[in-house]
Amino acid sequence: MAQRHFEGKEHAESYQRYRVSPPQELIDEVLNFLRKRIQGYLDLAVDVGCGSGQGTELLAPHFLTVVGTDVSRAQLEIASAKDHAPNVCYRESPAEELPFEDTAADLVTSMSAAHWFEHPRFLREADRILRPGGCLALLSYTMDFELEYGESTSKLNEICQEFYATLHPFRKAYIGSSSQEVYKKIYDSVSYDDKEWHECKNVRMIMPLSGFIGLVETFSTYQGFLEKDPIEAKRLSQTTTDRLLEAMGASSTDTEVTVFSDSDSGRCVRVCMLVCWYADVSQVSVRDRLLIKEVAELEANLPNTCKVTFPDENKLYHFQLAISPDEGYYLGGKFQFEIEVPEAYNMVPPRAKCLTRIWHPNIAETGEICLSLLRDHSIDGTGWAPTRTLKDVVWGLNSLFTDLLNFDDPLNIDAAEHHLRDKEDFRNKVQDFIKNYAR
Repeated sequence: MAQRHFEGKEHAESYQRYRVSPPQELIDEVLNFLRKRIQGYLDLAVDVGCGSGQGTELLAPHFLTVVGTDVSRAQLEIASAKDHAPNVCYRESPAEELPFEDTAADLVTSMSAAHWFEHPRFLREADRILRPGGCLALLSYTMDFELEYGESTSKLNEICQEFYATLHPFRKAYIGSSSQEVYKKIYDSVSYDDKEWHECKNVRMIMPLSGFIGLVETFSTYQGFLEKDPIEAKRLSQTTTDRLLEAMGASSTDTEVTVFSDSDSGRCVRVCMLVCWYADVSQVSVRDRLLIKEVAELEANLPNTCKVTFPDENKLYHFQLAISPDEGYYLGGKFQFEIEVPEAYNMVPPRAKCLTRIWHPNIAETGEICLSLLRDHSIDGTGWAPTRTLKDVVWGLNSLFTDLLNFDDPLNIDAAEHHLRDKEDFRNKVQDFIKNYAR
């Protein structure tokens, strides 16, 4: 599940004041990657999780339209209120439900935000809205900043490391111990061949000491500490500031320091990874393009008795369905189904099998299922057609326990005849099966 942070007005204002923009050289790398694949003008760039728009603005000179999206209304209000290029606008939306038509975007970016997204759903959305040849670029940076200030440099960085170590226990569990590992997993999950991974980019920046402290305070580790113990968090920040000033021999937090990365240590001030890929739809099957849309539709329209699980969220063609009927003979049971969508979809139906042993006229004890829409052809004309979708399949399977329970055209003849002979005994046997196999 996606994580939501940095949505308060006060934090949004800090974001705008202290967060730094990606270096232009990095934006240029993304554009060079894109220009090799799309000739002519660039129409739309979408910056997802844009915050207060520091990175969004950098794209304005290169696209006809740039749209920044975020879940935080406070962040977007600040982004919209500041001076920005006339071709830039902002829209409120989650990363997993982008408000754009299919194949509309030349570029989808996320700058220091993608680690909070629900990655499989976000990647499907990015794939959906990217045009052929479009590019996805995910950028981020770490908090392992180092400072440089004359002969005080070594002492400053001892203090900084103590500061970071105190904050580390408040790191959100969702992003694990390393942001780089999160982005590497996203990169590895992308199936396209044309993709690039860029290691740390070393950048030196000069800023006032107050700006450095303010930047660190915008990070989720400090915000987590602030949420748990505001007094101690503010005391830590002030104590660290005082210690840094003392080591520098300075009296004002306006004193400028150089923020940099040590190439020998492998630490990075700025972007620690860049992920790009070429969205070449010719490499993607009709089935997989359809499933991106259909899975989203299915998840938004599931019956309340159903739950869908993807063992591998990058393989939408294979999933499991759990049905827990809330009425009828099968009330109290939980029935597991496995669904495989063949490569020839949607000209042929998905293949479904019941994994739970069941006493049912339309489901064999070995798992085979009799359901018209799962047939390639049917006499009554209710078989599979390319106009049907995964939602129809799931709703159809769910209805086998209610409306479509059919004793007149059985697959399990013994179960149908049992019902005909003695309905109460049939009910008892169904419940025995539930007790033994479907809890």
